Amino acid sequence: MAQPRTLGGMIAPLARKALGRHRLALAEVALHWRQIVGDALADRCMIDKFMPHHSGRSVGGTLTLRTAPADALEVQHAAGLIAERVNAYLGYQAVGRVRLVHGRVPGVSRPKPPRRISTTEEAEVQAAVARVDEPGLRAALAELGRALYRADQTPAADRAPESDHRSRGDATATRRSTGSDEK
Repeated sequence: MAQPRTLGGMIAPLARKALGRHRLALAEVALHWRQIVGDALADRCMIDKFMPHHSGRSVGGTLTLRTAPADALEVQHAAGLIAERVNAYLGYQAVGRVRLVHGRVPGVSRPKPPRRISTTEEAEVQAAVARVDEPGLRAALAELGRALYRADQTPAADRAPESDHRSRGDATATRRSTGSDEK
C-alpha cells in the first residue's frame, strides 16, 4: 500500500509545471521577503509583480516593487541592493531591473500627524504665559503648552473641564496663585 502524500508535496511539482521553476522560486522570495531584504526595506516596499526578460530567458527580468511615495526615494537608492539580495537568495541572476510603483504597503502603520490646537486652547496657552516677562522663556513655555495640547488626542469637547481651585473658594490656593499673604 502506498504512503499517503502531503498536499504540499503534491502542489510543488504541479506548480513547477504550470508556473515554471523560476516563477515558483519568486513566489518563495515573496514568502521570505523580510528575511531577504531586511526589516527596514520590508517595511517600505513589497513585491508587486515580476516580469521575466522579454526574450523568455530566465535572467534579467524586472522586479516591480510597491512603495509609499514618502519611501520611494529610499527604496530607489536601495534598488541595486534589493536585486543583489534577491539574486543571491535564488542563486541565479533572475532580477536585472527594479521598477517602483506607488501604493500602500499593507502592515505598515504611519504615525498620525499631531492635531491642531483650537483657538480656545491657544488663548489658554497665551493667558498662562502672559505674566512671564522674559520673551524667550515666554515663547518656550507657550510652545510647550501647545505641544501638550497637540499630544492630547482627546478632542476639547470630550475632555473633562479642569477644576479651578479659585472656583472652590479655597483661600489658601487663592493666596498661592495671587502671591498674597493676607488671610
